[in-house]
Amino acid sequence: MRFVFLIIMFIHGLIHLLGFVKAFHIAPVEQLTKNISKPLGALWLVTTVLFLATFALYFKERESWWIIGLLSIVTSQVLIISSWSDARYGTAANVILLIPVIIAFAESRPTSFQNVFKNQVELGLTRMSAQPIMTEKDIEHLPGPVQKYLRYFNEKGELINFASDDRYESADGKVYNNYRWTTPLKEYKEFDGRMATSYGEAIWHKPEGEFCYARFNLEEIEYNCKKYNP
Repeated sequence: MRFVFLIIMFIHGLIHLLGFVKAFHIAPVEQLTKNISKPLGALWLVTTVLFLATFALYFKERESWWIIGLLSIVTSQVLIISSWSDARYGTAANVILLIPVIIAFAESRPTSFQNVFKNQVELGLTRMSAQPIMTEKDIEHLPGPVQKYLRYFNEKGELINFASDDRYESADGKVYNNYRWTTPLKEYKEFDGRMATSYGEAIWHKPEGEFCYARFNLEEIEYNCKKYNP
């Protein structure tokens, strides 16, 4: 859908060049039968530039693309009305292009779901960055079972598992069963100078056998994030 939107915008923008060509007598334009003044012809050219700028901003996923897009559509529609008998079908293209602009405008509002989510994530990152990193020294005073609960390490010092016996699984949301829950980790790799696991699983240990319901492959990590980056 994004590709279709870009094509419509690009072609619709280039079509406005016809008004410029007609006004300045660069070449005959049979599609436009009414005379176009040079000032109006210059506006047709400006509209083309605006649509191409919108195209570039949307392609680069800039959040403010819709502002230039709205200006392009409004200017285009004014020109279409001035040459209604020849250019009226361009209104359909403007209507199509206006739909994503309205959606982008709605998403840009502070109360939109996207911005509320973004603000919550940034707030969470700020809180997390202010917390000290837990070390072995921080848990050495805890009872052995609690320390074991917190981590499992191999001879290389790599965390290879996490186990919990206080998780409850439910198939229907009504009946809950207490099963052992583990997250085995392996395939440690270097990410930006730090070693981290690149593969993990989530497993319920049921009486009938292990049930692995999730597998994760880590491809990249950003450390100490303080800014939301979708």
